[in-house]
Amino acid sequence: MSRFDCSKAPLRAALTWLAACPVGFVLRHLYLQRGTHWSFILMVFLMNLLLLGLWRAGYAWYAGRGGPVAAAKGSPPPGAKPL
Repeated sequence: MSRFDCSKAPLRAALTWLAACPVGFVLRHLYLQRGTHWSFILMVFLMNLLLLGLWRAGYAWYAGRGGPVAAAKGSPPPGAKPL
């Protein structure tokens, strides 16, 4: 079993985005000194949630296969033939 759990990576990204999105829109509101339409907020939230979730799931899958971890340790990825 790998130490990277592919199923938890999108959930962690979603929780982080759930906390960061409102902060970003408050900062945007303070900077621009005007409101933001709810449809823009909804679309930005959902599209970034989707993209972050896919990105994190893909990276967790790759790392779980031994990608960057194996490279950092100097060991070959699983299934690689020795030279």
